[in-house]
Amino acid sequence: RSGLKAIIIDKSDSSYDLKISSEIGAMIPLVAGAHGKAFLSLLKDREINEILLHHKSKNNTHFSAKDKKQYLNDLIQVRKDGFAYEDEEYLEGIRALAVPLNLKRDDLQCAIWAVGLKSQIKERSLKTYTDFLKQIATKIESKV
Repeated sequence: RSGLKAIIIDKSDSSYDLKISSEIGAMIPLVAGAHGKAFLSLLKDREINEILLHHKSKNNTHFSAKDKKQYLNDLIQVRKDGFAYEDEEYLEGIRALAVPLNLKRDDLQCAIWAVGLKSQIKERSLKTYTDFLKQIATKIESKV
């Protein structure tokens, strides 16, 4: 991450004809969506509060977290479950799952995530996607 932005450093695009894609090097808001929750879940509570203090609250959609308390509760859940999920919180019609990478460095927050159209990421498939992302995260963490 860089400040209040997450930087996309690599990607793998879906084979679907219609897909969501970002460019490598793109910077996206840190305090938004599953990716942001995964990144922030790696920080100490003091750092999270500092970031949220300087973040201008912007509800991207009507599904976005409405207040700081709700957002902090979401982060507690991410720490407990090991993944973040969002259903149209960042962009309408989009779902995402993110897994934080525990790289044992306080100065580096990383995550992997899958993003797709709501019609492509079905509720019944969430566990499959989450388990797959967690497996990839474990492989990455073991190489660092």
